[in-house]
Amino acid sequence: LFGRRDPTYFNKDHIAILEKGDGNEHSKKDAEVRHKELVAAAAPAVLKYIIERFPGNMYEPATTITLTCILNNCQPSPELSEAFSKLATLVTKPFSKGDAAPNLVENTGSNMMIKKIIFKDGDRQSRQETLFSTYLLNHLTEDSLEAWLSCNRGCLLLLAILNTDIQEICAKLKTKLMPMKRQIVKLDSPSANILKEKLAL
Repeated sequence: LFGRRDPTYFNKDHIAILEKGDGNEHSKKDAEVRHKELVAAAAPAVLKYIIERFPGNMYEPATTITLTCILNNCQPSPELSEAFSKLATLVTKPFSKGDAAPNLVENTGSNMMIKKIIFKDGDRQSRQETLFSTYLLNHLTEDSLEAWLSCNRGCLLLLAILNTDIQEICAKLKTKLMPMKRQIVKLDSPSANILKEKLAL
């Protein structure tokens, strides 16, 4: 429902079967309108279910693919704002590299999910919707930044935000990073080196 024939989530053979129903004489509404209405009707309950299960549902790669599809295809709503806010709170929770307890930044599946939600901010910006990066930056404290900078995947998330090329977002992040430039210059992970180039350090 949320992915709507996106080949990222659907086998092309399944898409071909669904396409056989296109042009159905009994369908009175435009397919795009009908799809938006169905997603809008389903989203509140689906998002509530997801929010109640954060963060446990974010450590399995297969589940994060489904979560990414849902969160990136929901229309703006109070429930989506709540999901973004809770997700940002969890992702920016400080941690120490190599902790025994798992964290969402270093976990493969959740890290990929967060990056893809950040990447979608370009589309949200074009539609003048609230950006996930805004929630992240509002929760990104100095302790959070130190945790992200301490590991390669944390630096990948910072690069993802900068790569949105959304002026206000990039400026806010750079303002948060500049007081830490001495620390950043000393970093040597692959993503940290790219981050240094991006920040001209």
